[in-house]
Amino acid sequence: MTRARRLLASSFVVLLISAVMLLPLSRFGLVFDQTTAVAGHGVIFLIVGVLVMGQLSHRRLAALAVLLVWSVALEAGQFLIAGRTPDLADLGANSLGLLLAYALVRWGDAIRLRRQ
Repeated sequence: MTRARRLLASSFVVLLISAVMLLPLSRFGLVFDQTTAVAGHGVIFLIVGVLVMGQLSHRRLAALAVLLVWSVALEAGQFLIAGRTPDLADLGANSLGLLLAYALVRWGDAIRLRRQ
C-alpha cells in the first residue's frame, strides 16, 4: 500500500471516530460509567495518534498539534448536540492518549534506527 493510501485510510479512521464520538450513544442503549468512558477516550486517541503520526515521519509534531486541536473541537462540538456534554476529563484523556501515541511512535523510530 502506498504512503498516500495509508494516510488516506488513517484519515478515514479519524473521520469515522469523529462521527461516532459525536453521536449521543445513550440513544442506542450504550451508557458507560465515567471511568470507562474516559479510558475509552484515551485508547481511541492513542490508536488514532499512532495511525496518523506513524504515517507522517517528518511532520509528527505538526500532526500532534492538529490532533490536539481536533480533540478540543470534538469536545467543544458537543455543546451543539442534544444529549451530549463536553467534559474536561475526556479532553485530558484524549490529550494523554495522543501524547502517549507520540512517545510510542518516537520510541519505534529509535528502535528502528538502532537496528540499522
